[in-house]
Amino acid sequence: MLLFSNGDDLEAVVHACELAAEWRQIFHSDVVVDIVCYRRFGHNEIDEPSFTQPKMYQIILSHPSALEIYQKKLLESGQITQEDINRIQNNVNSILNEEFMESKDYVPKRRDWLPMIETEEGIDWAIAEALAFATLHMEGNHVRLSGQDVERGTFSHRHFVLHNQETGEKYCPLDNILLNQNEEMFTVNNGSLSEFGVLGFELGYSMENPNSLVIWEAQFSDFANGAQVIFDQFLSSGESKWLRQTGLVVLLPHEYDGQGPEHSSAQMEYFLQMSNDNPFVIPEMAPTLRKQIQECNWQIVNVITPANYFHVLRCQIHRDFRKPLIVMAPKNFLRHKDCKSNLSEFDDVEGHQDQSCHSDLEEGIRHLVLCSGKIYYKLDEARKKFNGTDVAICRVKQLCPFPYDLIQRELKRYSNAEVTWCQEEPMNMGAYSYIAPRLGTVMKTLVRGTVEDVKYVGRAPSAATATSFYQVHVKGQTEPVEKALQLETINNPF
Repeated sequence: MLLFSNGDDLEAVVHACELAAEWRQIFHSDVVVDIVCYRRFGHNEIDEPSFTQPKMYQIILSHPSALEIYQKKLLESGQITQEDINRIQNNVNSILNEEFMESKDYVPKRRDWLPMIETEEGIDWAIAEALAFATLHMEGNHVRLSGQDVERGTFSHRHFVLHNQETGEKYCPLDNILLNQNEEMFTVNNGSLSEFGVLGFELGYSMENPNSLVIWEAQFSDFANGAQVIFDQFLSSGESKWLRQTGLVVLLPHEYDGQGPEHSSAQMEYFLQMSNDNPFVIPEMAPTLRKQIQECNWQIVNVITPANYFHVLRCQIHRDFRKPLIVMAPKNFLRHKDCKSNLSEFDDVEGHQDQSCHSDLEEGIRHLVLCSGKIYYKLDEARKKFNGTDVAICRVKQLCPFPYDLIQRELKRYSNAEVTWCQEEPMNMGAYSYIAPRLGTVMKTLVRGTVEDVKYVGRAPSAATATSFYQVHVKGQTEPVEKALQLETINNPF
């Protein structure tokens, strides 16, 4: 049975739901309640829908809310008085005002894009992306970006398309960086909810036009599983099977921030296990990793600075070959105070491939913690807090192909340090299963031990990618960081 109910009629909604429950219990058959309504405040607490749909939301905001409609109905029927309504509202408002007063001490810092360029400091992720696209434009290259909500950016950070709040007219700043610019030089399109269809189209586009930077972004990284056929049959193995190269870029927002198992993980282990990078043989290495990347089936990076992101995007066009690029991108850390780069870092073409190790000492380092992604910031913050001067933290930016030479350099640099891999993902997920045998190969080559000497710190194995309980999430985030920096030798990883 299918029941339709008007979302503005609260009593009708309750009646329909009660009827549906009774029907299911009595007749033991399926019943669906379709509540016909609208979204008043956007997708979530950080969403502002009038950014992209100003005309529609002018109509919605002028329409009385369901509460206002129901209040009017009760008043007109005489079932309640205005005094009753005021008393209920005052009770609720007193609770809200109490919480609001406690937030008075918080002072938001106004963010202005122009000073980033004027001072050449504090360039954030969105500006770095815009700079990458704009500089490629000025070199005569076409850039194409698609995916769900990519015009604005899922996390309201990009805003490549601006909407006139009165007329709804669209304006794209990147269409106007050159005089008489062809608008087709930059294409940004919000894709449909079919990840398989959209990614398949972009794959074909990238193969037919290798001189274009073609990017598909998942709204949330886990949505990539809707396009698994494209990854399995085409992107990971297309060059091996058909000798067809593609420079397609896949952006997957990957970050454990308490949003549950459906909105946390890009499941990088899925992509890493399809890599043809031999874990037991250190290949012939060129200083720029060019040959190693050329022989690998794709490149997988977990960059966490805007400058790194800028360079990996530009490298896709400036190489004389094409290779798929899988980018594990941040979400909340798009706005983190430390997720910034100075403009000078955008000139360092070679340095972006380097692994960054941070320590207060060159000698006497007791513990070398390797990690990748956002957890680096948590580790560095804790290291400073607990005065961990004898701990060095090394963030691995490129996961595949594995940067053997750069890891060898750091292991030689801290020759007596205990080696630990720290991650926020469960043990059977993330990069650990991929990293461990390769780290073991490097250690064996340096006569530093074997894979058994690589300590693991992170979440325990799990069937689900993340927990649905925020308190459990917080515990799972803090414990690995504290354990990685502890004084004694790590024996129990969980």
